[in-house]
Amino acid sequence: MTGARRLAGLTWATIVGLGAVFASSGCHNKTETLDVEVAPVYSSLRDRVFSSSCAFSSCHGIGGPAAHLDLISAGACDRVVNASSCLFSERKLVVPGIPEESFLLAKVVGQDLGGLPSGSCSGSGNAPMPFGGRPLSDEKQKALREWIANGAACEDGVAHDDGGVASADASTPAVIDSLVMLSTSAIEAGQETDLRITLAEAAGKYGQVVQLSISDPSALAIPGSVFVSPGQTSTVFSVIAKRPSAGVAITARIGDSVGASPATVTVSVTGLYLAEIVNRPTTGSANGLQWIKLRNNSAVAIDLSAYSLGAGAGGATETRLPLKGILSPAGCAIVGGPLANESNGAPTYTQATDFDPDLPQALAPGTSAQFALFDVAAAELTDTIANTIANTAEPLDVVVIGDRQADAVPEPPAGASLLRSDRTHWVTSPTPQPTTCSAVANAPSQ
Repeated sequence: MTGARRLAGLTWATIVGLGAVFASSGCHNKTETLDVEVAPVYSSLRDRVFSSSCAFSSCHGIGGPAAHLDLISAGACDRVVNASSCLFSERKLVVPGIPEESFLLAKVVGQDLGGLPSGSCSGSGNAPMPFGGRPLSDEKQKALREWIANGAACEDGVAHDDGGVASADASTPAVIDSLVMLSTSAIEAGQETDLRITLAEAAGKYGQVVQLSISDPSALAIPGSVFVSPGQTSTVFSVIAKRPSAGVAITARIGDSVGASPATVTVSVTGLYLAEIVNRPTTGSANGLQWIKLRNNSAVAIDLSAYSLGAGAGGATETRLPLKGILSPAGCAIVGGPLANESNGAPTYTQATDFDPDLPQALAPGTSAQFALFDVAAAELTDTIANTIANTAEPLDVVVIGDRQADAVPEPPAGASLLRSDRTHWVTSPTPQPTTCSAVANAPSQ
């Protein structure tokens, strides 16, 4: 996929852990060097050092920060100056005027860390920061050291200590012009891709921090904020796709003022597909013999408990089934049954369960049936009416059989299966193929 980079050989746990590593390492900031002035107040240090290197998703940003240390939100300065570390209650994070006694600097420099932690979060470990990533540049370490040595001021008389979201010049708030993906609107789980934030005008003397939020952190890993350098109008940052999702909204925001409207882009994450459907075994009754095969096309394991199957003649949620288990990279899962014999290809079930009601068939002229995969639990799906997919959740994948809709594929005959040939096409297989697990390829170019 153009513009997306596959993170090969990664497991689900590895992808989840990457968010924490990137949080600490700041590796999604395209420039590590500190080439602009840092004002001698916490807000400038926060914007130029902490936001870009310490506040990615799960580390020291807003919401459940590591070691209970939020370096970004309102009041952050008061939480570090003359405040005890939760690792060592006897050590202060920042001692104004005395860098060598400030534990926060020791953690960043990687010296004088002490022994095993004994405080309230001692289970967090005592490794140098950023955890698992490259150290802060000499310029950033110097900026932190000088801020402490100069008295660790929280304010400079200008009201811009507002949690890292106001303009670093404390003048007219910057305005976001656009937030766009540089590749396509969809990436595959296990891949990373780049987005660009563009301001309406160039950032001021101290640059501009832009806060980022996400509608579903389980699907994408994003930085908590990004920095636009002084005199520049844009910056590029990376996101990691963690699991397939029909649509994840990323919002960029600068402050809460009227002129600082947020910008939002929706990213779809692919990788989990319907691969084969057996809804008409050769026996007279289909009860207990129907099944659906799923294919994980991605390089990461997928927890199926976040997904559900839906089907119906009048909509995709008349039959609802929550999924279970972990689907390995490039693996397939067969859901249904629980019976297995020659009439349905004798599959080995990954999740043996009877569809109730049975999967629909579109036998009569002018009828159709829908089969869908949702990235929500079955209980969250609503009923549908007429012949439309009118759910509270957009399907992650869907196929329609019969002849009522223009995009429908033919109903397979008894004893056959509906087999996916690529991402947009299906074919009839004369016999079910429960033991095959072919990759879902891109559709041929027209």
